[in-house]
Amino acid sequence: MTKITEIGRDLKITTGGDNKIYSKCDIKNHSHDHFVQCGFEGGISFNNPEKPPVVDEYFINGSWTLDREGKKHITSAIPGMLVYFQLETKNIKDYERVYL
Repeated sequence: MTKITEIGRDLKITTGGDNKIYSKCDIKNHSHDHFVQCGFEGGISFNNPEKPPVVDEYFINGSWTLDREGKKHITSAIPGMLVYFQLETKNIKDYERVYL
């Protein structure tokens, strides 16, 4: 499956794979003009929610740093700065795909 996001009718962002959104409360979509959802293969389904993945099953801790080694932690950055996201994990086999 592919997700295409059109921004301002000129810029399109395309991502491969499934697009899943989980929410404990409402999900709101607003549009000044049109809002269209199409399900070409399996249609669109509502009111049959699947259980969201358990985040703490794989992820222990995450933080932003200024260095690749993860020693200089930061709490803010400015546009253009090169920063790194350090993620401590558990229970992930070699080459297993896990999504944030």
